[in-house]
Order: sequence, then C-alpha cells, then structure tokens
Amino acid sequence: MWGLTEGTTHVADKILSSSEQETSSTYRELLAIHFALQAFQPLLKNCDVKLFTDSQMAERITEVESMKFEYHQLAISIFSTCLRATIHLDLQRLPRTANEQAYYLSRFKDFDDWEVAPIFGHIP
Repeated sequence: MWGLTEGTTHVADKILSSSEQETSSTYRELLAIHFALQAFQPLLKNCDVKLFTDSQMAERITEVESMKFEYHQLAISIFSTCLRATIHLDLQRLPRTANEQAYYLSRFKDFDDWEVAPIFGHIP
C-alpha cells in the first residue's frame, strides 16, 4: 500500500467550458473523476485508489455502464486512464449529508478567480 506523505498537498483545478457547465451534474461529476485521475496519475500509478463522490449515478456508471453515450464515453475514459496507469479504482458514494461542509463550500462562486484569455497566447 502506498500513500502520500502526511502534510503534503497536491492541487489540480480546471475551469469548465461553457458547454461543460451546461451539462448534467452526473456528467460533471464523471468529468471531475476523470480529470482528477489524469491530473494525479503520476502519483497514483500502481496504486489502489478510493475516490469518494456524492453522485449515486456516477458511482453506478463507472461500475456498470450507461445507456447515455456521453456518460458511457467518460466511463470508458476513466477505465482507460486507470488501466494505463495500473490504478485500481474503488469509487464510493458519500452522501452529501455525510460531507455537509464540502457541499456548503461548493455552492460559492469565486468572483476573485481570473485567467488570461487564450487570445493572448503564450507570453515568453
């Protein structure tokens, strides 16, 4: 069993595109799972990973499958990422009521967040 050293912090974030923001909460949850696995893949390689989600549908889709093509595609991408990095993923549902602080904080919009528009390109 491998684990991160206590006290270390690893952060990854992503701003959803306009079209991603308009998708269902299940799709966004699957997208977040996929992004997290890709972002932390070097740290998670050859590991057993327990990932918690508050989405019962996302948990089910990654275990079984979905009749919705876009959900199924993301589930396959999650599986492929895990397969390539030899990650054994154990996705477990954690109800919102068991994680109220995170749920409360997730409702805030960060008005101080900013970014440089892609039109400006890379500045050397």
